[in-house]
Amino acid sequence: MFVSAIGVSNVTPEQIREYAKYGTIAVVQQKYSLLDRTCEQNGILDVCADTGNLKTFLFTALMGAFVILVRVSGGVKGFVNYLTEKSQRVKSKRMAMLIGP
Repeated sequence: MFVSAIGVSNVTPEQIREYAKYGTIAVVQQKYSLLDRTCEQNGILDVCADTGNLKTFLFTALMGAFVILVRVSGGVKGFVNYLTEKSQRVKSKRMAMLIGP
């Protein structure tokens, strides 16, 4: 069987170095958000930069932002009300980009 690349998820820097011995690591998927910035501190980003062609896919960045928006708007109901209010003011795509959060 032929493996053209390796993808890993939720790994340590040491594991990345070990897996790289067996083939090209194409993607590293790590948890990352405003609430969980562990990969900045544990060396994952440094290892990814050192291994050349490696791409890092930081999952939950958008989900973390979404959770924060829901929290600050007063829960799910408050978030839905916020989006409803914003959408009623939008008259064009350009205006939608200008209104923002």
